[in-house]
Amino acid sequence: MRTLLALLLGLAMTALAQENPLAGVIDIHVHCAPDSTPRSIDAIDLARLASQRGMRGLVLKNHYQPTASLAYIVRKEVPGIEIFGGISLDLTNGGVNHSFEVLGRKETAEQAFAMLAPGGTATIVGMIPFGQKIELHGFDFLRERRIQGSSMGSNHFRVDMPRLVEFYMRGKLHLEDWISAKLKLPEINEGFAAMKAGKTVRSVIMFDA
Repeated sequence: MRTLLALLLGLAMTALAQENPLAGVIDIHVHCAPDSTPRSIDAIDLARLASQRGMRGLVLKNHYQPTASLAYIVRKEVPGIEIFGGISLDLTNGGVNHSFEVLGRKETAEQAFAMLAPGGTATIVGMIPFGQKIELHGFDFLRERRIQGSSMGSNHFRVDMPRLVEFYMRGKLHLEDWISAKLKLPEINEGFAAMKAGKTVRSVIMFDA
């Protein structure tokens, strides 16, 4: 089975409801019972607690076992909260077959290449600043590792965009969660400044405001 690892390092979502900082949050690194290491709470009780606190979802993790089956059971027992399972990366021998860098940073681009197994491919999706160079060990290329770029996610615009719009209209694509600010057109310079300073994830210009 080919292993897929998405590099989403450093990406954080800001809770929209200030009176409840956990509202709408998805915890992507949850270790709970049952596990080979003693844990203070099991997966079902943790899901109930997270739901009571207004959280949107949990990603169940385990160092040695896949958690998809556990996530399925928890979803049945605790409706109303999204529960995700995953594979165990500790069992990945010698690296991953595919890695994706999505932040546009020198460090994560180098990490995406370094974690590859022999014959693996790293795809750079993020926009690395113009003039910024990345450093790779030449010897690693002898193991048939590859690194490649991507333009707009290598998407098929005419096919993918209608599909994404449909997902959004059906409530399967939660775009609002990634909107940090809604700006009027005269505020566009302030929006660019906030983006360059790393203060926002995505800003939307409201032309009718």
